[in-house]
Amino acid sequence: MIGSQPLPAVLADAGYGANICAGVGADGQLCTPRAGRVQIGVVMLRNMARGLQRLYLPLGVALCLAFVGTVALDGSWGPASAGDDAAPARFQPHYESLATAKTNLRRGPSFKHHILWVYHRKGLPVKVLSKYDVWRRVQMPDGTVGWLHRIMLSDQRSVLVTAKHDTPLRATAAQTSKTIALAQPGVTAMLERCTKSACEIETDGLTGWIDKKRIWGVSAGEVFP
Repeated sequence: MIGSQPLPAVLADAGYGANICAGVGADGQLCTPRAGRVQIGVVMLRNMARGLQRLYLPLGVALCLAFVGTVALDGSWGPASAGDDAAPARFQPHYESLATAKTNLRRGPSFKHHILWVYHRKGLPVKVLSKYDVWRRVQMPDGTVGWLHRIMLSDQRSVLVTAKHDTPLRATAAQTSKTIALAQPGVTAMLERCTKSACEIETDGLTGWIDKKRIWGVSAGEVFP
């Protein structure tokens, strides 16, 4: 078989030692078996070339399709197989903050989409839910969901104080440590580090620890650095 096609009839019928004559020689004799084998070799090579062409053309198409399959929906590159260790990690929702003093939250991932809200608060924490090209689908502290261009976001972490009343800022992460200040509801602060139950924040030059349940902008089980 050549390229999944049966051998051409001339080869299958005649065999490698058969006599194939195009005519009669000068001495009136039929061409010799040796000359026939030469003719068979030429025919065989020609048909092998045709067979290989039939084989590699669909193979090339298959390789192209396999290559296209390696492009992930989010634009990253990686093997199409989900079980391959080299596959890129799935997008993980995470927190960032607003990088500009004026931010337009849009209904969809383009500048043509309607503006839902305009935020005038640089450093406000947001939760990035997913991405599309240069756009990020985010959730705001009040629960509103919309789209922001990535240039409007910063990886600088921040938190928003969500407690209904003034919340103690303590000297250490321990609940029994000394209170050094009170954080008012709605205060935005830079996030420094977190334990399982408390986070160290900084605002207006003052650094202290606050109960993790009193802020928005950090996951419940998040511990860093």
